[in-house]
Amino acid sequence: MKMKKSILPVLLAVALATAACTSNTKRQTATLSDDSLYTTFRDPGHEWRGKPFWSWNGRLEKDELIRQLHIFKEMGMGGAFLHSRVGLKTEYLGQEWFDLTNAVADEAEKIGMEAFLYDEDRWPSGSAGGMVTENPAYRMNFVTLYTMPAEEFKWDNDSIVSAFVCKLDGIDYSPESDMTRYAGKTVLKFQHETEKCSDGYNGTTYLDPMNREATDRYIYLTHDQYEKHCGARLGGNIQGIFTDEPHRGGLFTSHESKTDGVTSGIHHIPWTPKLPKEYKKAYGEDLTAELPKIFLRENGERVNDAKWQYCDLVQTLFLKNFAQPQYDWCTKHNMIYTGHVLHENSFSNQVTMQGSLMRFYEYQHNPGVDMLTEHDNSYWVVKQLSSASWTKNGCCRNCTAAPAGSSTLRTTRPSATGRRCSASTCAVTTCRGTRWKARPNGTTRPASSTNPPGGKNISTSKTTSRGWA
Repeated sequence: MKMKKSILPVLLAVALATAACTSNTKRQTATLSDDSLYTTFRDPGHEWRGKPFWSWNGRLEKDELIRQLHIFKEMGMGGAFLHSRVGLKTEYLGQEWFDLTNAVADEAEKIGMEAFLYDEDRWPSGSAGGMVTENPAYRMNFVTLYTMPAEEFKWDNDSIVSAFVCKLDGIDYSPESDMTRYAGKTVLKFQHETEKCSDGYNGTTYLDPMNREATDRYIYLTHDQYEKHCGARLGGNIQGIFTDEPHRGGLFTSHESKTDGVTSGIHHIPWTPKLPKEYKKAYGEDLTAELPKIFLRENGERVNDAKWQYCDLVQTLFLKNFAQPQYDWCTKHNMIYTGHVLHENSFSNQVTMQGSLMRFYEYQHNPGVDMLTEHDNSYWVVKQLSSASWTKNGCCRNCTAAPAGSSTLRTTRPSATGRRCSASTCAVTTCRGTRWKARPNGTTRPASSTNPPGGKNISTSKTTSRGWA
């Protein structure tokens, strides 16, 4: 019994000290000598409490938003992320949107809660609901490899970046220096392509995150408009902004087909028009001549400088031209830049979609991770997150996501406990397919929503949200 009693203060100190976070006000780190330590642990302030992704969809109404905010307060939440979701009928980033954002932020401050913005219409962050990529010059790019018998090859369009004759055996190739002796050989054609338009981006595409002009346009349409309409609330009762699943493009994978690059037959890499120039500047070599080495194995060699140099360069451009400008904007406006990048669940996923997770964390005040459902036990990813906190003077409020469309508090608790033990100190929960309706006696209950084929949510009532997500 004495052993348990002696351990308890240590656990409380660790729980509170690791939860210290960057914020607009300085918080004193709890120590074992603090008389209020146990009291704070039992009844934490809003800064320590979970904050849900609050789904804003359907036709938004001020009174209903305020009502739901008070429900969060009663549930013990410390605030909310104002999150545009599928089914939104109020114009995203329109005047009414900003008016409602301000009303909710003001009410949150009044009742002792924190408000956070969400930087996109759904996800991934970067296109401003497709408005950025209405300009084709700002759309995501790839270079795709096509192989064909040499006799069938024609240099018939300007999008061909380079072409080579070789002997091809699976993913191994042997270069052919004599271009006149191509009979029976294979041509490797590397072609520049733009991402296909889709409904996910309201008829356009994701942006080119290695293009600084595209990012500047995104910041103007999103961040600058919040500054214009929300004014002094930014950095005040609006604490920060959440970025969701930005990425630099799939490496040998297609985000469209949802399959890997080998079985789908899709072999492409992220690209930006200035990439050859940047490669020459960084390494003194011609990137277009190195493409076979990046895609395949020259004479069976598994490793070469070109593969590493390419991956390092696109990661650097992604950080320099996408992550850092937003981090700098938030720093300038006293805002917390938080959120997570796409696919952290394994080290191979990280390389595939965003390069280096740890390098992205450098450009977030409060880095986060997306751990979805109680079945995701990738706890090493959460340890990456906790490691990042040490590079930020130990001040890092981490975020997790746990969608509760089919989850319950009972099933979510074990995984949430594991994540908190590993690192996570600010839980961002997501509840899909749930609405809160008023009972005749004034209490609330969850009510199911309609989920038609394809997974899109359709609003079936006048409530502003299908969930406290």
